[in-house]
Amino acid sequence: MGAKLRIDGDIADFRHTGFGGLLPALQALPLDALSSKQFITIVDVLAEGEIEGFPSAAGLTQGTTAYNNAALKDVFLGNTPILRSNADPNNVQDSDFNFQNIKFTPRFGSSDQTFIKGISNIETETGVNVQVVQDTPVTRTITNSNIDAIRVTLRFTALTEVTDDGQTLGRTVNLTIKITDNNGTVTTPISDRVHGRSLMLTVETIELILHQVQHFQYLSR
Repeated sequence: MGAKLRIDGDIADFRHTGFGGLLPALQALPLDALSSKQFITIVDVLAEGEIEGFPSAAGLTQGTTAYNNAALKDVFLGNTPILRSNADPNNVQDSDFNFQNIKFTPRFGSSDQTFIKGISNIETETGVNVQVVQDTPVTRTITNSNIDAIRVTLRFTALTEVTDDGQTLGRTVNLTIKITDNNGTVTTPISDRVHGRSLMLTVETIELILHQVQHFQYLSR
């Protein structure tokens, strides 16, 4: 049996979800405090061969939305269930989740089960380690014809401004990512900004889907 989880969201969104014991420091964060945002895929092998299923989903049909919803009551992150125990699996509300933006794909170990999409993906991380400053873009060229996506990870050491009277304010970084195709066509899939305050390292991850061999340029100002 296997299960795949994808967590996509800002950890600051979890402050009011009722699992303060996991991240108690977030309870006192100001509203404009920045937190790192990245993506994670978890593949958890729970058993060898076919198993009965998830206890909270007993009586429901495997493969249905209701079953998958109920199963999330038995999937824990940091000792906290993804779905609250009193949630109705046939009518789940956003407020029933302790974590938001979760995609759950279970398998039960049968001999004819289908594979879970995304697990076979091959990823290679390439460190750039270059500081991006205003009006000085950083360009990287992709030559592998088998690549169909790029994930760009940006790290901000801190985003703060201290005023003369001692206040600590947030700052704004405007971010642009441009893609240049082999035929010279230029597109701008990302034109956004990061705004808030952070006294420590903050990470932002952006995923770009490609359709052919390209080189891409990203500019932060």
